[in-house]
Amino acid sequence: MILKIKYKDHWWIYGEIKKLRYTPQTIHIPEDKEFDTKSWKEKYDIVLLKNVCSCGPNDGCSDCPKPGTKIKYTEICFRDKNNDEYVLAFDTIAYLCNDEGKTIEKIVGRD
Repeated sequence: MILKIKYKDHWWIYGEIKKLRYTPQTIHIPEDKEFDTKSWKEKYDIVLLKNVCSCGPNDGCSDCPKPGTKIKYTEICFRDKNNDEYVLAFDTIAYLCNDEGKTIEKIVGRD
């Protein structure tokens, strides 16, 4: 299988996928806490979220999610032909395709 994820103005493409699962997720950032990018970088191999910056832990840049907000996204976990596991988070659109590139399923990333 092939996984294609649209992110900003380009596509991320992962091939030779053996096994895949995905689940919708929602993270609530408490009113009294800053968004912790470090925990995201530890949990996910790849983060493709339009509304989450890539700054360092608690840098507090203007693009970081604000306290009291929610982040809605989809988590995908897949294994490749070498049985290596990858976990990613995205909030755009993804397509699961067969080995010939034909779409099997459209996965909405929950913007």
